[in-house]
Amino acid sequence: MTYQKCQYIDRLYDIPISTIDGQEFVLLEKIQNSINSGIKYFTYNGLLIPFECDGQGNKLKPYRIRAFIFDVIYCYKRLPSEPHNNAMIQMVRDIHRDVPIIRENTEILKSKVDAILRQTFELAEFTIPRLFIVLPEETTTYNPENWFHYRYRLYFLCECEDEHERHLAFHDGYEIKQPREFLIKYGPHIRRMLTLVKYATTISSIVIPSIASFKPNNSIPNVFKDRFMWENFKQRLEQMNETLEISERTVDFSTDQAVRHLQGAELRQIKHFLKGVDNQQTLGNLYRTTTNDGHIRWVCIQHYQNPYADTILQELQKRFRELGGEIRRDSAVIEGQDSKKLSQLLDLLRQGLSIISITFKNIKFEEKDFNNLLTFISQNTLIRYAEFDNIRVAYNLKPDKKYREIISELNTALQENTKLNIQYNV
Repeated sequence: MTYQKCQYIDRLYDIPISTIDGQEFVLLEKIQNSINSGIKYFTYNGLLIPFECDGQGNKLKPYRIRAFIFDVIYCYKRLPSEPHNNAMIQMVRDIHRDVPIIRENTEILKSKVDAILRQTFELAEFTIPRLFIVLPEETTTYNPENWFHYRYRLYFLCECEDEHERHLAFHDGYEIKQPREFLIKYGPHIRRMLTLVKYATTISSIVIPSIASFKPNNSIPNVFKDRFMWENFKQRLEQMNETLEISERTVDFSTDQAVRHLQGAELRQIKHFLKGVDNQQTLGNLYRTTTNDGHIRWVCIQHYQNPYADTILQELQKRFRELGGEIRRDSAVIEGQDSKKLSQLLDLLRQGLSIISITFKNIKFEEKDFNNLLTFISQNTLIRYAEFDNIRVAYNLKPDKKYREIISELNTALQENTKLNIQYNV
């Protein structure tokens, strides 16, 4: 046990030191029991020692003062010049009360400095998106045993902070030049990404992104026009996984740590393997942004927090209303539109209007528009409710589709999007 030397009048006393929350204190009760019950004040080097207080200045129990193990604390029943000493005591208490605030501000400042240093490093290191997958171009004739004879395409992923919202970048992807060299160099990273994406598809975490990343009138990437895109996507994932297993047995994948963790020069070299790369630093229609804690992420326009995204959304809503559609917050209604306007309204939906509920009333769809609509709502992760009230679907030069045919196609859309609810009113 350690002791604090305390002097009262002309005599020294050894008072046991107590440890509370990892800090050493001398308890008032032990001083009073060992020396004199009237002792209330203490000094060290001529300065008053305040009692320990909480953030509001209230004395902590048991009453205690900080220990000075290698020095002497002087004890008093009463100090001379009371008003002066009371002012000094209050001043010391105020300083003591401010200590937690100073510590907190110091931690905040330290975290900001860390964020700046991290951002400086990552701005130089992560000039290319780190999240991507590689898939074979062909599917029907693809043979993994002859993997080096085929063409491959790289798809970037949006690196939004919420892992459950991460998705394929809204882009057709990039054809890879020298695929054999690329797979040898980046094979370990591709394998890890494929494993993550395969797991994410089983829990519906990888989604088709919104078209909000495009200005109005921009074309939709071909890869997302296919209604059976997800079936083909899963098939290509399995083919690529098998390809990596076979290629790893026949060639030596890179073991360079910089490649395995994908940073620095090895990350920057990826761009040289890609055909048709833009020069605007928006690879895969992604934009480089910085989080509050200084991390660099490449995200789509929907997750890119700047006024541009709001401008696009407002423009889409304005055009939607001008064409006769109704939109209130996250709900939209389309009623009784002619074929041309209906097609334009559906196109605006695909361009990124963020809605949860959509209602179609008194509409005669062209078969093409109806199929495109079902493809859209079955792949859109935002829409949770779709109502069809008194709709018809027309064939070219043929009778309209029967109700049971419409119901069958609506059921197919439900199977493709388990989070979607559809109400069909005949």
